[in-house]
Amino acid sequence: MRGGTGEAVLALVGHLQAEGLSIGNLGWQISEWRAEKAHQAATVDALNSLRNQANDAARAVGMEVDRFQHIDLEGEPRPIPMMRGGMQLAAKIATPAPVSTPEEKDITATVSADVLLRLPKADRSQTP
Repeated sequence: MRGGTGEAVLALVGHLQAEGLSIGNLGWQISEWRAEKAHQAATVDALNSLRNQANDAARAVGMEVDRFQHIDLEGEPRPIPMMRGGMQLAAKIATPAPVSTPEEKDITATVSADVLLRLPKADRSQTP
C-alpha cells in the first residue's frame, strides 16, 4: 500500500481494520523521488563543504586552490525503510485506530577530490 501522506494511509488502514484486517506491523519508507531530491541536495551541500575545507586548508599553508581533480561522488540514493511489516486478515473485532509516527532519516552524500594548490597570484608574480 502506498500513500502520499501519513494521515491518509493511517485513515485507510483504520478503515480496513474496521472491516477485519489485522495489522501485524506498519512501516514507512521514503519515496524514490524524495530520496533522489534529498540526495541531490546533500551532494550540493557536500561539494560546498569540500570547497570551503579546501580553501581553508590552502590558506593555512599560504596557498590557494588551483582546481579540483578526480571528484568522487559516493553513495546512491535509495528508499530508506523506516519500519517493515505485514498485514493479515482476522475476524472482525473492535481494534483501536492505527497510530504511527514517521521517523526522520538522514540521507547523506559523500564527496572526495584531489585538490591542486598553487601559490597566490602576488607570490607568483615575484617568482623568477
